[in-house]
Amino acid sequence: MNLPGLSCTGQSSITPAAVDLRPETEWRFEVGLDSIVTVKVLQGHAEIFGTELAVGPTYTFTTTKLSIFTWRGCRFEWSGDPLAEYISEESVMGSYANLHFALEKLRMQAAEKDTQYNKEVIKEVDIITSGSGQEGEGPRVLIIGPRNSGKTTLAKILTAYAVKMNRCPMVVSLDPKEGMLSLPGTISAASFSTMMDIEEEESWGSSATTGPMHIPPKNPAVYYFGSDSPTDNIRFYKSLVSRLSLAISSRLAVDHKARISGCIIDAAGIIDQKEGYDLIDAIVADLSVDVVVTIGNERLYNDLLKRYQPRKQIAVLKVQRSGGVVEHDASYMRSIQRQMIKQYFYGPPKTALSAFTITADISAMTVYKRSEQSHLVSSSALPIGSDETTAMLSLVTKIEVSPALQNAILAVLYASPGDTEDDIAEASVMGFVHVLDIDEVKKKLKVLMPIKARLPSQVYLVGSYHYLE
Repeated sequence: MNLPGLSCTGQSSITPAAVDLRPETEWRFEVGLDSIVTVKVLQGHAEIFGTELAVGPTYTFTTTKLSIFTWRGCRFEWSGDPLAEYISEESVMGSYANLHFALEKLRMQAAEKDTQYNKEVIKEVDIITSGSGQEGEGPRVLIIGPRNSGKTTLAKILTAYAVKMNRCPMVVSLDPKEGMLSLPGTISAASFSTMMDIEEEESWGSSATTGPMHIPPKNPAVYYFGSDSPTDNIRFYKSLVSRLSLAISSRLAVDHKARISGCIIDAAGIIDQKEGYDLIDAIVADLSVDVVVTIGNERLYNDLLKRYQPRKQIAVLKVQRSGGVVEHDASYMRSIQRQMIKQYFYGPPKTALSAFTITADISAMTVYKRSEQSHLVSSSALPIGSDETTAMLSLVTKIEVSPALQNAILAVLYASPGDTEDDIAEASVMGFVHVLDIDEVKKKLKVLMPIKARLPSQVYLVGSYHYLE
């Protein structure tokens, strides 16, 4: 029996239900895979993850867990079949806003330093093209915490608020489980100067596509790790983070606005004291992090405070975990990942695209996989005259195209078959293809591509992700 007002299950609303939110409260709701919830703001100010909702238009959501927050109060109506929906008066948005203002102060200080360094420069174009590591640089913020602690949500809020201040932050996603502006299994970075698309499943927005979009796309730098957890291959993961950091530094060196805005880095939820802390140290060093924000773990905060407090240039802060954060079980994450893969080839519901199927020779495809045993061989097991440096195993290994690749998602790399294995391991992603069928008798394979073109003569990298239509 459900008592009035205590039901945790969602209600199906055929006719729109109106909700009045008081200032600094939020309406939390969850939408299942096969359900849709629509929201229309009638009056006042409302936002999702820092991105403001316009008054009048109808927003559609599916397969998501979100909250609508208001600073000054609002009225909206919703309809659909949510898994759960309720109003919460316990919001952490105040502390998140305070963190944003602290970061904005650092950006203002960086801008002042940059102005002093370039006080003789008159034209803005000259400032932009005179990139120098000696100029003012905004904060590089690393957000870390346990899995399902709200790290990505905080990153979205800080990004949205920075964009509202006419900043252009470099957003870095180091969690391969979710991906950002790309498919699962990737780490990526993109400069954000426009609002995010809150109706997208991942709500970061969209990368460049062949169809029309109502929000400007982002052009991320993407590297393919190939599985959910960095601990699946720590050495390969660290190598990709180092390579991504070089790409970020190159962009910031020539982009004055992005350099002043700094970086917002969303880390993976690996915080154990052995492998997790080692990964944190590597990220802090590679990305020159100067602000570490912990969320949802008091012990983590104190451990890192002791670890980095002697380094005066690194500040360690903590914020509260939102009560609206919910656990993402394995089945839910798989449904999200499947949806992201499907939309890459066929587009989101509001912008349907046409994928193309081509048939090619098996010999035309050069495929590599991540080496599973990429570590230093013990010196006691080395041949006489060898050392640990020469015994380093390659990060990637070439494989034969076989029926095992059927239904696999392959990353198309900016690498040619003649490149070295080291170059292939550090290559960024051009795009993705889906192997539909492999005929060993005819030596043919059928491949799904997002655009109509010939099969790229690039190197392909296979991970653990498969997709069955």
